Amino acid sequence: MSRLKIKPHRPWWSISGALLLMAATGMAVYLHRQHAMLTLHVGIESAAAAHRQLRDVNLALVEDNETLRRKVAVLTRAQQIDRIAYRKLDERLRSLQDAVFGLKEEVAFYRGIVASDGGRGIKVQTFLIDPDGRERGYRF
Repeated sequence: MSRLKIKPHRPWWSISGALLLMAATGMAVYLHRQHAMLTLHVGIESAAAAHRQLRDVNLALVEDNETLRRKVAVLTRAQQIDRIAYRKLDERLRSLQDAVFGLKEEVAFYRGIVASDGGRGIKVQTFLIDPDGRERGYRF
């Protein structure tokens, strides 16, 4: 004959084991969530700090860019003014050189008509006498 063994039924062990298992699972899920939130929070803080730093660098670069644009505008205008001034100066120089050349020609002409024998008298290069149609009238 077979012997049956009767064990006492202890439902509180099963219930307490199930509750303990659920509590451990809940605690593991809670701790994992807390770790994920902490990691996410640190990541967000570092990203925010990097964002602030990049924003500050960007603002500084925008200011530098604006300063450089103003300098370029000033230098462009100065270059235009220099070109106009140099063009006017060049025109004035050419006119003065033309005047000097003309004066040198006149000086050469007057030196040519002055006698070369010590500066007394004048030297005549050509002399034309034409009758003007009157008696004893001449044009020279």
